[in-house]
Amino acid sequence: MTPHIKYYFFVEKPLLRVILLNVTILLFLFRSSIPVFKYPFILLYLGLIFYYLVVVRKRFLYNLKPFIKHYILIIFIVVIYFVTIILSDKLFLEVFKDCLNILILISFLFFLDYTFESEEKLKLLISNLIDCIIWFSVIISLYGLYEYFYIYFGNNIIKQRESSLVDYNFALLPVFFGLVSVLNKLTKTVLRKEIIMYNLFLSIQSLQIFFSSSRRGFIIINLIIIILFLSSSLSVFYKNKHLRAFAKSYKYYLIIIVSFLMILSLFIFATSYTFKERVFEISGIKRINIFQNDITERCYRYYSILNKKISYSTFYKRIWAAAYDAKDPDSGWGTRTHKTVFPLSGENVDILPSGVKGYLMDSTCNPYVADGNTYSYTDLFLYNLKVNENDTVYLSIYCYVSSDFNGNWALIALTNNDSPWIASTKY
Repeated sequence: MTPHIKYYFFVEKPLLRVILLNVTILLFLFRSSIPVFKYPFILLYLGLIFYYLVVVRKRFLYNLKPFIKHYILIIFIVVIYFVTIILSDKLFLEVFKDCLNILILISFLFFLDYTFESEEKLKLLISNLIDCIIWFSVIISLYGLYEYFYIYFGNNIIKQRESSLVDYNFALLPVFFGLVSVLNKLTKTVLRKEIIMYNLFLSIQSLQIFFSSSRRGFIIINLIIIILFLSSSLSVFYKNKHLRAFAKSYKYYLIIIVSFLMILSLFIFATSYTFKERVFEISGIKRINIFQNDITERCYRYYSILNKKISYSTFYKRIWAAAYDAKDPDSGWGTRTHKTVFPLSGENVDILPSGVKGYLMDSTCNPYVADGNTYSYTDLFLYNLKVNENDTVYLSIYCYVSSDFNGNWALIALTNNDSPWIASTKY
């Protein structure tokens, strides 16, 4: 294929060129949400440079002079910035990254200025940009939800995720851009298939915002939902066909998201601990205790917006207050990763009370490690006991160490958060 044919291909199909440019720009801007975006960005960016420098180099060089003339102030400021860096004593890696980002943004400005010189092409660019933002936001939302639930349903060891290092407020920006873009699309369509698809997109984006732990995001999405409800209410009283059509277009979204929030709130605050445990087991969650802590932390961040006086421990007890059962570790006191064993079998099992469930810990548990020893602290709910001076509390704890145990010793100790061990017994 000759260069002339390549040039003809790009000119006669401007939409393809628009899509490639928009996707490249968004990959660069949204890499803060999914860091792996940087790899396809590098490939597409190098392809754009090749196209402008090799395929259409004559027109490229011809437009370079007017570009410098139009944006002389911006270019002058960038030059000053680079000169100050060169003259500085040290060149830090972060500064070098900033310089690289500035050059990339300047190149994007030139590509846009060079490619879309007419109003018609500019409208094509904006229309396609909105479509691309919507699809990017949906991909980011689905990836965020998948990443959130994967560590609780999977059996793999939990590792720190690269995207978890990104500030969730910045990571949510593409999702909000996509959400606003979807609402804009809903004002312009009457096709039932598109309306259903856009309502599904809104639901996915909203779920990602709720599960992100961003309090700013939580406040903004609630304001958007309130505004949509007000718009629906106004459409009842004011006979404006455009307002009514818009209110009708997002009704599925409001039904889905309100139903989800109501069910989630009832599940968290109005169901028993045992019911929650059964739901987690049936749903296939492997790391129930870690999932409980994560749910509590996220809900507490949102709840503390309205009630700043409530403490985390009080909030935790409100959600996971269990009917304490000494025979069942899943009633609340088995807080570490473990396996519940029932019925029990083995040597001396007859000395245990009937109906006791085993709290099995092995290499898959997540103990606290210090000085070569591993510890598993269990809450015995002693803080609920009311005692007077000179009262005595009797505790009975059963411990079984299997014959294939490869440790040196085992020990049971009674302690609290404010003092050394109160008592201990070696096995």
